[in-house]
Amino acid sequence: MMSTMQRRINLFWLLEMTVWTGICVLFSLFIAKGGWVGGAGILAALMLFVMLTRYFHVLLCLWMAGIPTLFIFPNNVLHAILSALTVDRILYGILMATLLGSWLLKRSRPVPTTSVEKAMWVFLAVATLSLLSTTMTKPPKAVYDGFVMLVQGVVMPYSAFVLAKNQVWTEKGMERFFLLLIGVGVYLTVAGVLQFFFQITFFMPQYQYIEFDVEMDRATGTFFSPTEYGGVLSVILMLTLLLYARAGDAVYRTALLGFSALFTFAILLTKTRAVWVALLVALGVVCWKDRRVRAVLGIAAILGGVALIVALPFLLNSELFERRIAEQEPIYNRIAIYATGLNMVIHNPILGIGFGKDSFREAKGDYFASFGDISAQWASQPSVPHNELLLVLTLTGLVGLTAYLILLYRAYRLLDIAEVQSREKPMIRGELACFLKAAFFVFVTTGMFSDLIFFIYYVMLLYFLLGMVASPVPDGERGIQGQGPVVPV
Repeated sequence: MMSTMQRRINLFWLLEMTVWTGICVLFSLFIAKGGWVGGAGILAALMLFVMLTRYFHVLLCLWMAGIPTLFIFPNNVLHAILSALTVDRILYGILMATLLGSWLLKRSRPVPTTSVEKAMWVFLAVATLSLLSTTMTKPPKAVYDGFVMLVQGVVMPYSAFVLAKNQVWTEKGMERFFLLLIGVGVYLTVAGVLQFFFQITFFMPQYQYIEFDVEMDRATGTFFSPTEYGGVLSVILMLTLLLYARAGDAVYRTALLGFSALFTFAILLTKTRAVWVALLVALGVVCWKDRRVRAVLGIAAILGGVALIVALPFLLNSELFERRIAEQEPIYNRIAIYATGLNMVIHNPILGIGFGKDSFREAKGDYFASFGDISAQWASQPSVPHNELLLVLTLTGLVGLTAYLILLYRAYRLLDIAEVQSREKPMIRGELACFLKAAFFVFVTTGMFSDLIFFIYYVMLLYFLLGMVASPVPDGERGIQGQGPVVPV
């Protein structure tokens, strides 16, 4: 009889009950002794556990929304304790561990690997090899910074793609996430306006360098660069227009138009020419491809043109024109630093000078080069080449640049295929692909004048949305039971 009862006892159930009993006892002890912090910590851990096991995709959305907003405040405190410790990094580790654990325990199966992921792995391998090839010649601090840059600039954005791709996103779920990002955009706009007009930096992170030039008065929001700020808002603007195109309620559409105008205003405050020009072209492409937004974008273009004509006499005499449009010093800096970067490539063509945060700045002194009448001295000030492709080329060589270009091509093909498939039966994934292609155009164009690998959240957001496009389509949304990803693998 006893042996029969023992066989009926579920070992895992017994283990689970033991854990829960221990948690309850520990929580009671904290409360009894007045340890409210410990009790609150246990409750927070329990909430996190429930979110991970029951609402993983919700926690994933909150993670993406919290990085440039609410996580900044606890990060300011955590950074004083341990510089490498931030809320977003902790959640990233927990989310990835949960996903990998579910695969190992066979509670879920990974979505088949796409060509985008294969290209990611190749570039990650090349960047890692380039970093390791120079570790013996660098001080420990430089090696550590290089690994941090590899994780933040490469591993985390690619992981964001994997996390999003392995979730089942319904149309309602995707729309709710886009609305959450619109809320993020409003938060960022408020932060940028307060910083630009009133020099209020309350919303800015205190644990990293903020590129806040008082003379230029360029809005950065909660980021260290106005370029990243404008890039992130351009992505959110595209998502807002996507929801506008799908909306039927007049009040809802009007609110979305108001948010679009708000984000456009914030982008103007960045005074970033690359984002401005790229966004105008991208909006033109969206206007051409989606007739649902054609009228509103056409009216916006006319109003913007009239406003520009009226304001042109004032702009020509303004500090904006003198510093951001007519100033030639940045052009000389770029030309000289491009020549210096190409000189680096000539001497280090295969794997570059070595992947690292400060590799370019530390190595450029040995490769200064002039171009025509532009002296090499103009290259002494910039610490980066201000060109994503040139940065990848100098750090990882021709091998790395080839892998990086293949990755960009694969990402574009994924979006292109999803958009084409959506024409047969309209789906939100295909519509997202159309607007996301415009956002990627802004991304690539901006990369011709900046170093995107340092814009961690901007890259993560784009790859996360790309993963949503590649995610499995829920049963019923295509009418085919068990349908896999929207794009071929």
